[in-house]
Amino acid sequence: SQKHIKPVVTELKVMPSSRVTKIVVFCQGEDPLVLNNKEKIKWEAGGLLENLFYKLYDESGKEVSITEEVASRIKVNWTADDYRSDAVQGKLPDVQVPKQVKEERFCQVSYQELSVSFCIVPCPDEPARLKVTLPQSTLKLGETLAGHIKLEFVDQFDNITKKFTSTCTENITVEAEGLDKSKINFTWQESSSSILVTGLQFRSVPLGPREIIFSYDGFTERVIIKLTAGVPSQLQLVSGPEQPLQLINGHGIPTPFLVQLCDNWGNPSIDQRVVVEIRSSPPTIKVSTSVMSQPVDAEGKASFIVNSVTGQK
Repeated sequence: SQKHIKPVVTELKVMPSSRVTKIVVFCQGEDPLVLNNKEKIKWEAGGLLENLFYKLYDESGKEVSITEEVASRIKVNWTADDYRSDAVQGKLPDVQVPKQVKEERFCQVSYQELSVSFCIVPCPDEPARLKVTLPQSTLKLGETLAGHIKLEFVDQFDNITKKFTSTCTENITVEAEGLDKSKINFTWQESSSSILVTGLQFRSVPLGPREIIFSYDGFTERVIIKLTAGVPSQLQLVSGPEQPLQLINGHGIPTPFLVQLCDNWGNPSIDQRVVVEIRSSPPTIKVSTSVMSQPVDAEGKASFIVNSVTGQK
């Protein structure tokens, strides 16, 4: 046993390394914002995330001075421009925020094996205009527009904003020549921050392009819908023999009868599903034609030539 030998005691002082062990990224301003690792940051769509800075710390938590050599090791993934002169000052390049709210941007700042990442989530800017979306571009006179018209407030990049609320339906107006307002209905959709418009119908108005004006809170939007003829409801004689008509029994009528298919307001209809039939009145008179029935042509017209008319003597 060597218990009589005295131990040798040596005191060691462990000093923290000056090696960089932590990187902090923050947005400088009146209220500095530290960007934590993997954090999602909401920012105005199309804007700039400015005044970004970084700091480096060693094992003891002491801030590491930024030299040109240190700054040369700072890397960011959102620009290829040279930013060394700013990096020496502890500043990072500005980040361009995507214009569309669906386009999140992943950003990363790294120093050797260390890194801090964050994701920028674009949020809508202030409302710039009232957007109107029609379910279809044409409408028959007298019919109600199928589906619904969608009203949305969008920013300058067409992102939907949250301006519409449940009480907005009371203050929206819609104007158009010949518009039947009695059936117009506005419904607020909370899930999409939009207004759905149903019941759009026109009566007794010239056909062709028709401007519809929607207004709310100082915003106005105009859309165009093309009005076409309504449901076929009548036939009009365009041309034929002079009246009163006199003819010899058993003979024909050399001048053809040309009829036009029309809607309830007398507008020509081109619905080629309609078949026009020629009949005699009274039934004791027999009429012979090249065709007794035929669909209207592309202009909504049908022509009949009477070969002979025979009646009882």
